[in-house]
Amino acid sequence: MFNQVFGKRSSGRAPEPSGNVHGHGPRNDAPSAHPTMDRIFSAEIFHGEVGATLRRAGYASDDPGNMVGRRGSTKAQLEEDYVKLHQMVASANRTGAAPIAPFHLLPPQLWETRYGPFLIEGLDMSPYRPWNTVFFPVSRKGGLLYDLPLRDGLRETPMSPEIEALVAMIVDIHRGIDDGPARAFSLMLSHVRQNFPDLFPPEQRDLSPPIARARADLRALAIVKAGIDLATIRKCHAAFLANPESQLLS
Repeated sequence: MFNQVFGKRSSGRAPEPSGNVHGHGPRNDAPSAHPTMDRIFSAEIFHGEVGATLRRAGYASDDPGNMVGRRGSTKAQLEEDYVKLHQMVASANRTGAAPIAPFHLLPPQLWETRYGPFLIEGLDMSPYRPWNTVFFPVSRKGGLLYDLPLRDGLRETPMSPEIEALVAMIVDIHRGIDDGPARAFSLMLSHVRQNFPDLFPPEQRDLSPPIARARADLRALAIVKAGIDLATIRKCHAAFLANPESQLLS
């Protein structure tokens, strides 16, 4: 019915970027195996005997660490994704029926902590992409059109020591720490994914199990800490995502 921001049609005027890299915003492309980036180990290698050895050592073809130029790019990648998000929203709002604005599930300020390089460089997860961004109308007309609450009436989850501590546990799980709290937290996130499979499509990239698991855990944490209910998240996805099965992995 509508064009999309993340692939479907949307509406009105975009909010102006605040000048801070952590304003509101998503990314329109579906996840890919980084077709424009060179790999340290080529994709072909992973199909043979050498690839089997690399996989046993914990590598996979599409792991962010196997992409040339991924290291040391946290700030630049966040700025690029932020600009792309706002450009996309502005474009959608110029042609749509009513203006919308983005809402982030996990606070972008999380990427300013010591975990930022791990999240963007190690997992290729930016806060301004569809997995962490939903859209809401900014006018009464839009609220009626999309049957969604207005963006101005919603408050994003603030950055807090609790969120940082939960991400620290995801990092610990990724590194193989298996103490009681990490095990319980991992089980909880796994149950979230199992109970709501439509929100957690399987990875389409060739990722090593630890990286795929950490990405899935962060996506589950975003849903748990979002501050908006699952029915509303699903409604936003239906209104603005053309291909959630791939876009939620970007």
